[in-house]
Amino acid sequence: MKILNASKNCAVITPQTPITGLFRRSVEIWEGLCDGADVPVWQVDHLLMFPARLVPYANVTRWEPGAGDYRFLFWGSGRTDMMKFDYTSQPLKSLEPAVYADLVRTELNEVLALAKPVKSSAEVLLSDGTSTQVDKVRLPFADETGTVNTVLSIDDVKQFLNRYYLSWVRADKNEKESAEG
Repeated sequence: MKILNASKNCAVITPQTPITGLFRRSVEIWEGLCDGADVPVWQVDHLLMFPARLVPYANVTRWEPGAGDYRFLFWGSGRTDMMKFDYTSQPLKSLEPAVYADLVRTELNEVLALAKPVKSSAEVLLSDGTSTQVDKVRLPFADETGTVNTVLSIDDVKQFLNRYYLSWVRADKNEKESAEG
């Protein structure tokens, strides 16, 4: 299953933004971590504070000016299990397909520029002709110097499971049938 095309719609999250309860709870946790600052400082143990159902499907990216790209600091085990790849420590430019990497890069740039929690909704056209809605919450963090350069991205778990698990099962089944035929 390959992503052929995706369109995005990012919006700063306000109290009126329609998001799931777990997304709302994640934004509240982020706000608590701010502790009076505009953006909290990233620490890996912050992941333990977010809803346990979401963390396996989350990822954390950091902008690396020297490399001119983002790097995945964390790639959830649930993502790895279902998507069959692990991008931990990999640069964003290695994410495939390129159209997806470009979409992610655009959204990460926007989140860092806004320095606010953002809801991302993308309509994704898959290679089998189906399309799916992808909702995420992206939360900005600063490093210890105060530079806003890190983003925690959280997927809607139910949507994520349906979208990826089912598409990979179909792809695996089709590949197996082709090999046996």
